[in-house]
Amino acid sequence: MTTFDDILEEAGQFGRCQKRIFALLCMVSMPWAGVYVGIVFQGFTPDHWCRDPAVAERRQACGWSLAESRRLTVPLVNSSGVLQQSSCEQYEVDWNTTALTCDTQELDLSRTPTGACKGGWEYDYEGRSSFVTEFDLVCADGWLVDMYQATLNVGFLVGSIATGYLADRFGRKIIFLMSNLFNGIAGILVAVAPNYVALLIFRTLYGFGVKGGWMVGYVLITEIVGVEHRRTVGVLYQMFFSVGILLLPLLAYFITDWRWLQVVITVPYILFLSYYWFIPESPRWLLSQNKKSKAIEITKDMAKENKRTLSTDIEKLTDDNSDSCAASFMDLIRTPKMRKHTLILSFNWFTSAVVYQGLIMRLGILGGNVYIDFLISGLVEFPAAFLILFTIERIGRRIPFATANIVAGAACFITALIPDSESRDRWRWGTRCSGVTRFTFLSVLAGMFWFKTVVACIGRLGITMAFEMVVFVNTELYPTFVRNLGVSVCSTLCDVGGIVAPFLLYRLAVIWLELPLIIFGSLAFVAGGLVLLLPETRGVPLPETIDDIEFPEKTCIAAAMTTFDDLLEEAGTFGRCQRRIFALLCLVSLPFAGVYVGIVFQGFTPDHWCRDPAVAERRQACGWSLAESRRLTVPQVDISGVLQQSSCEQYEVDWNTTALTCDTQELDLSEVPVTGCKNGWEYQYERRKSFVTEFNLVCSDGWLVDMNQAALNLGFLIGSFAFGFFADRFGRKISFLMSNALNAIAGIGLALAPNYVSILVLRCIFGFGAKGGWMSAYVLLTEIVGVEYRRTVGILYQMVYSVGVLLLPLLAYFITDWRWLQLVIAVPYILFLSYYWFIPESPRWLISQNKSFKALEITKAMAKENKRKLNSSVTLTDEEEGDSSSASLLDLIRTPNMRKHTFILMFIWFTTAVVYQGLIMRVGIAGGNVYIDFLISGLVEFPAAFLILFTIERIGRRIPFASANIVAGAACFITALIPDNMFWFKTVVACIGRLGITMAFEMVVFVNTELYPTYVRNLGVSVCSTLCDVGGIVAPFLLYRLAVIWLELPLIIFGVVALIAGGLVLLLPETRGVPLPETIDDVEFPNRKKEDVVENQQTGTPLETDLTDNKEATTV
Repeated sequence: MTTFDDILEEAGQFGRCQKRIFALLCMVSMPWAGVYVGIVFQGFTPDHWCRDPAVAERRQACGWSLAESRRLTVPLVNSSGVLQQSSCEQYEVDWNTTALTCDTQELDLSRTPTGACKGGWEYDYEGRSSFVTEFDLVCADGWLVDMYQATLNVGFLVGSIATGYLADRFGRKIIFLMSNLFNGIAGILVAVAPNYVALLIFRTLYGFGVKGGWMVGYVLITEIVGVEHRRTVGVLYQMFFSVGILLLPLLAYFITDWRWLQVVITVPYILFLSYYWFIPESPRWLLSQNKKSKAIEITKDMAKENKRTLSTDIEKLTDDNSDSCAASFMDLIRTPKMRKHTLILSFNWFTSAVVYQGLIMRLGILGGNVYIDFLISGLVEFPAAFLILFTIERIGRRIPFATANIVAGAACFITALIPDSESRDRWRWGTRCSGVTRFTFLSVLAGMFWFKTVVACIGRLGITMAFEMVVFVNTELYPTFVRNLGVSVCSTLCDVGGIVAPFLLYRLAVIWLELPLIIFGSLAFVAGGLVLLLPETRGVPLPETIDDIEFPEKTCIAAAMTTFDDLLEEAGTFGRCQRRIFALLCLVSLPFAGVYVGIVFQGFTPDHWCRDPAVAERRQACGWSLAESRRLTVPQVDISGVLQQSSCEQYEVDWNTTALTCDTQELDLSEVPVTGCKNGWEYQYERRKSFVTEFNLVCSDGWLVDMNQAALNLGFLIGSFAFGFFADRFGRKISFLMSNALNAIAGIGLALAPNYVSILVLRCIFGFGAKGGWMSAYVLLTEIVGVEYRRTVGILYQMVYSVGVLLLPLLAYFITDWRWLQLVIAVPYILFLSYYWFIPESPRWLISQNKSFKALEITKAMAKENKRKLNSSVTLTDEEEGDSSSASLLDLIRTPNMRKHTFILMFIWFTTAVVYQGLIMRVGIAGGNVYIDFLISGLVEFPAAFLILFTIERIGRRIPFASANIVAGAACFITALIPDNMFWFKTVVACIGRLGITMAFEMVVFVNTELYPTYVRNLGVSVCSTLCDVGGIVAPFLLYRLAVIWLELPLIIFGVVALIAGGLVLLLPETRGVPLPETIDDVEFPNRKKEDVVENQQTGTPLETDLTDNKEATTV
């Protein structure tokens, strides 16, 4: 495979063509300097004071100077211990009604009251105009000047992301030209803005295009030159920004109106549109998009202009029909090193912007000649550029980059501590001294001034170096297909820094002029330390892929690649060892059934009515039945057209003051007023006890029963994420054991809970561990058996859950107290802790984490127990040098197929949970014997399991999976429409619905595991199953609250979501007979893996097990 860097060696790394393009693109940096720091002149705030029209008129008549008229207008105020004329207050005098002559020297105004400026302001600005003077942005409106720079940086922020993304999607050249067109239009609009609001809007639009265009130009030039010339073009490209900095004060000096200065800054962007005919598209970008023909054509033109000849190797570049890489924001943070680079570079961009802009804008508040000060500060940037050119190829990037930040930080601290304002007072004192004392004192003060100036210049030198280096270091740390996006996204923090900088400078300077320097110094020090965590890029070719970033020293191994499935063929795909582990882990499903649907018994709501103590006492005395005492206590109410005894109301009668005999048959209570229950409830529950009867969770508190199942599913939701992540990071086995320890503690705590609030809390914790442990065990099973046995273990594992569903009503029948039933459900989790000595870690997970020696050791032990032998030649990744793949949530949605699988599976998990739990909990409100009804509904799950076993290897996964959802949905619809008097027909159809949703629920689990690669499989199953938990939270509210409106309404909702789920399943790929994917590429390009398998079979490659991501091969 020939890379573009190899072809560039032949075409010329920095020949005449690249020099011409470089010279043209460098011009872009010059007007950008005017855009970036033009606020110093366009937004300059000159010395100003309140304007009094009467005094101004008299000044013209009497020929007063500005100083004389100012003395009559504004008072003296104390500013940092020095009396100065106020800029924002004036004397409250009506000069039109006051005798005012041209001789005002003796006039004393010290006792005259003062007020805020009323007639505008006078400016000492020598006939010049800034937008500050035009719109009077001083005093109370002074903060609006900060907004001018802030809005520019807002434009930078949005434009960097947008332009960077577009440049990686549609090309460097077209986006560069579009940004310049946009800049030309927006820049002219800024110059003609009629008011300040419009000015801020146009300034934001201006920033949107300017920053992105400059960055695109930078990336384009670095992609067409050789590695040894990148540092030169990178530094010189930015040096032209410094040239623009030097030209800006000269232009501002001669162009006195800020609007015309804006026009001059903007015109070059219109001229840059002519570059359409002079610069090419980046061949490197074209190759990353698999546009090889166009890339070859441009490279040949470059070689021709460079008077070079290309060899035939150019035809070995990536084929046009290869899979194109599309830039994604997630690529910048998905993998560990990319994430580290992104965060560190983002912080450095932020620091560079805050300190650089802060030091420049500080010139406008220090006094002195702003044009000369700006010119001197601009000259400092040239030594910075030459220092970079001198050091980065001799020392490297990292040390000069870190040193520049640290020097800038130290200089800011030292500058802040050198006396300044105090020196001015002492200077005045020194001028009153005489002789040698005066000379010595003034010499010391002058020396301190120049010392402070020199240190400040060193700080500006350091931050300029850092700012110039972060740009090209950023480009060297990202692969081609995402380089422009990477630079643009990181540089958004530069824009955030630009937004912060003016507020940080101007507002903190009010407290203490040097306080911003302390903040700048702190940021620069931290940035310098972080730079040391970045890799050195000197002499390293530009990375082409993310693997080049994550594994920079990785070498390709020519040996044939074989997966763990091949090794498992030798060790035994479902031998004695796997059967033993399978039997042990299947037992986990038994108590999980009690956790999941135990609410039907533990939270059963029996027939109930209001309790009246007087009637209860009389019942015992007279020997009444519950029915007789109930008739005297509660009225009859109309429920769905049928008169029934109320559960939540009672007669408002004080039986203690009413004659009541044991013979009450003739007693008529129809006219007696009714009220809500006042003394609790009576329950017809045959001496049984649920938490509903214990805590009286009926009537207005009935919704709290829903909360019990919702709290469990909330625990499922959080626990799925947490344990899924832990299992992929720290291993299946340790996460499984941790979850069982948590389950035992929470389960026993639940049985002892003193009140209902603590029950809900502990129920949530119980759910946190139970779901994660069950899923970890399931994933572990599927990873240690062969592909042909996955469907068996997957379905039988869930069939044992169905056994638990059958056992639950038997246990609940004989255990009459919900607390003891809870204890029985929790105890097995204590026993499961003994599995530490009986089940191994998943070898497949160990391989994905490059712990290959441990994986081999476990696989050999499995082979030994299975009475099999492994091939003597097994090539494994070296455990010390392998690169570990870390699971990330972003992996589940970063690529198209992974994203599609994730969203569809999430919806199906949600649907199966809502419908499955809804149908089970419906048993508790349908009437009849809850134990028998629950047992019958549990028996339905076994035909579901056998149907799956019969169909999925003959037909496949997809068709039975879709059919199960569709059948469940149709059955829910039909059941809702069958009248209650057709009892058996309705029961049969409802059972068919339960059969269908049980099939769907069992299939979604193992189909989910088959659609994700190893290193993220457990996280993928757990994250998708969180929607199952969301469905579990929704289900009780959906069932019980909608059933109040119409008992069958929940079934209509269940039918709708099930039918949609069935349709979505058809969009998933078929996984029958397909090996478990090991990488995301196996999911995105499944045909590629099939072709590799066929090729190995055709070439007769011997079995040489090479486990993924090898760096060094070790033969065991």
